[in-house]
Amino acid sequence: MAQSHQPDNMSVDNERSLNKLAWAMEASVGRFKLVFARFNYTSLRSQLVGRLRELTKVGIRILELKPTERRLFARIQQELGEEQPDVLMVFGLESVDNLEQLLATTNQIREEFRKHFPFPLILWINDRIMEKLLRVAPDFESWGTTRQFVITTDGLIDFLQQIAEEFFAGNLTLSLEACQEIELACQELEHRGLTLDRELQATIESLLGFTASSHPINTNLDSALAHYRTGLALWQQGNQLEQQSKLLPQIALCYYLKALRYRQIDCSEWQVTRQYLQQCLAVFEQEQRLDLVANSILTG
Repeated sequence: MAQSHQPDNMSVDNERSLNKLAWAMEASVGRFKLVFARFNYTSLRSQLVGRLRELTKVGIRILELKPTERRLFARIQQELGEEQPDVLMVFGLESVDNLEQLLATTNQIREEFRKHFPFPLILWINDRIMEKLLRVAPDFESWGTTRQFVITTDGLIDFLQQIAEEFFAGNLTLSLEACQEIELACQELEHRGLTLDRELQATIESLLGFTASSHPINTNLDSALAHYRTGLALWQQGNQLEQQSKLLPQIALCYYLKALRYRQIDCSEWQVTRQYLQQCLAVFEQEQRLDLVANSILTG
């Protein structure tokens, strides 16, 4: 294996697992070997693959699956044709629409993988996929070895802060997978027993509010409002007007969407919507940025 200095943001455990994976890849070139690389964050996977390329000289081919995929074996065959890469890595299982069908089919024809793919096959999976593998494709799963990679606490905080920057800049759109990653990151920070400062707590509440209101499958306005209001109170404690000016129209939008469910023009949700819009206007007046009022309301 090629030697390289370990990056500062790579945990000791991850580095150890990467070295084992690099060794397994090099030792298995020319024959089938199944490895599950277990991760939960796309940003972490990018770092890990970059580091892996430093640790080994074998050629790594990457296949990115589409949400509409139905058969893993056929998709790999279609991608490679007659080519036999040193190593094939498969990304995108987390975004496949009908993952259980794909895994069930894979389990049924697992022998074909061994017959036709004489190279290490690295499937990048998250915790949710592993649960389904064990339930739907236990025979296929039993063939592989698993290498688990965990994001560091600093990595979790950096991830959430980067997402928050996009959110407060008005540039954040969320897929189902992105919602799940944000929610998981917030839960992991909580479970690690850290004492979070007020600003990080406010950031987490703001992001959880946005995921609940923007979830592609399960929008939950009540949950969004609970998180948004908590986040707003924390931003108000620090008199951070920019963050308040983002959350206030988001809260108003949630109440507006709730008000649409009622036909009465005098229902309480309409009144609360107006109240939060008025608060938003007051914040912009404090910031002396009245030019942003329309944009904030329309894009919030």
